[in-house]
Amino acid sequence: MPTRVLIAALCAAGVLAVGACGDDQPSQEKAQSQVCHARADISEQIDLLGTLTPSAATLEAVKRSIKAIADDLAKMRGARANLSDERRMQVESATATFTSELRTAVEDLGSPRSPGNKRTQTESASAALRDSYRKALEPIDCTGQ
Repeated sequence: MPTRVLIAALCAAGVLAVGACGDDQPSQEKAQSQVCHARADISEQIDLLGTLTPSAATLEAVKRSIKAIADDLAKMRGARANLSDERRMQVESATATFTSELRTAVEDLGSPRSPGNKRTQTESASAALRDSYRKALEPIDCTGQ
């Protein structure tokens, strides 16, 4: 982080060549692309979880989707450092909110249940994740990605 501050200061002072001052832009674009790809994959994983019927919802299938979502959230958090301040704050807030909802959904899915309410819990957890996605992650602007 101090290196970026130094580079920005040198650019502002006109010490570096004009072409070198734009070097941070590609990293911001790459970080934004990583965030948007991860966000899209999270949406796909939530859709997949929503299509699993209780009989088809094997523990392994659910674990794969939850792990993929967790990996995507990690990618989003990893890309934050290269985002603009405004975008970084938006991604931090969104991932924190969604991560909390994901934990709750996983806890709900992992709680003891009778065969009769397995379907209800699966549907409820999937709906909660979809709602959380819409509120937290969907507002991240990915137009042009």
